[in-house]
Amino acid sequence: MNKYNNLFSAFLLISIVFMNACGQIEEALDDGGLEINNPEAMAELRQLVEQKFSPEKEVFELKIYAKDHLSNDLERISIGYLDQGLQYSQNYYVELGLESNKLEDPKAASKSFQRPFFLKKLQGKVKIKDFKLEDIPGKFEEAIQLIPQEYEGFVLNDWEFKVNNQNEITAEFLVEGTKKGEGSSRQGRTIVTSYYQFKFKMDNTGKLTLKG
Repeated sequence: MNKYNNLFSAFLLISIVFMNACGQIEEALDDGGLEINNPEAMAELRQLVEQKFSPEKEVFELKIYAKDHLSNDLERISIGYLDQGLQYSQNYYVELGLESNKLEDPKAASKSFQRPFFLKKLQGKVKIKDFKLEDIPGKFEEAIQLIPQEYEGFVLNDWEFKVNNQNEITAEFLVEGTKKGEGSSRQGRTIVTSYYQFKFKMDNTGKLTLKG
């Protein structure tokens, strides 16, 4: 297990602070959002992604973000694509507990990222409908089996589909968890919980690697 201790000592142990209106951290983590690692939520997630961006839109990346650390409630969906040889991104933000239609206008990347050096790596593309969103929960469960047993309370904090120049789909994603026995502590009117981050990469065959 020493090699795992050395691996994860490289990760910065960060503290996350929630407002403690009711004195329970669980309330901050359970406020009714769309959970991005919940198998039962994937049909809703697909519907939302395709409704906001169009299932036929061709992109080189699709990103899904949770609203906070130690949370798996959806906050934002982002796409990246090329239009007439230029790089663009577009975001959709979810306001938890509300019906939100906050779809931002497409935004061109800065001039420095429009140079051939960057654009030559972004020539692959697939239609949004071809991303296998339904595989996310299974890959999340597979990933947590690769994390040492002294950690628990795992959530999927972000997921990024990428398309290479051969139109192959890969992914990178971030799992967060807590360490067994550490628990939470009170600091004034707030509750503080320490968390650890585990970065994974998935190749075009679905094989997972825990990145050191």
